[in-house]
Amino acid sequence: MAFGLTSSLFDAAYARQQAGRLAEAESLVRQALKFDPHHADSVHLLGVLAGQAGRTEASLELIDQAITLRPDFAHAYANRGVALMAMGRRDEAVEALEKALDLKPDLAHALYVLGNIRAGENDLKGAEAAYRRALEADPQSFAGLNNLGSVLQRQGRLDEAIEMFRKALASFPDSPDIRAHLDEAMRLKGEAEKV
Repeated sequence: MAFGLTSSLFDAAYARQQAGRLAEAESLVRQALKFDPHHADSVHLLGVLAGQAGRTEASLELIDQAITLRPDFAHAYANRGVALMAMGRRDEAVEALEKALDLKPDLAHALYVLGNIRAGENDLKGAEAAYRRALEADPQSFAGLNNLGSVLQRQGRLDEAIEMFRKALASFPDSPDIRAHLDEAMRLKGEAEKV
């Protein structure tokens, strides 16, 4: 009985978190943990919520608890990487993301975060490879499409960047970010063609 209730509360909490209703999600996941304090998914979600609220140390502690409860929890390792990056612990973050990918090689979230790290370090080829793998796993990823376009643009591959931004805009037509990136790439292409 408690297992079913824990799972139902977790599912409701996750749906609220995905909808951006973070306070409701936290309340529900805390209720789930009253029924089963060892429910790894709930502990992990509570850690993710802490991170979204800017409580990075609490986030890392909870995510580590979830990993202790389920050592093969790829999503938890990916979010451990997010928390560690937020703390400025880059090497440990990459290690956590690589562990997530060892467990689940097509985990788009881990690939996307790894791409962001590589792009931030100006490793544009590494970022491109990570984003392309993320898009293989999740072809309609807003972040994957947009960020791959940005990395291609930074490499001067404007036709490919424009193609990627157009693909992103087709999936997310109301995005001002994608529209701005597409406009910028087209402006740069026009300037390059004038030279």
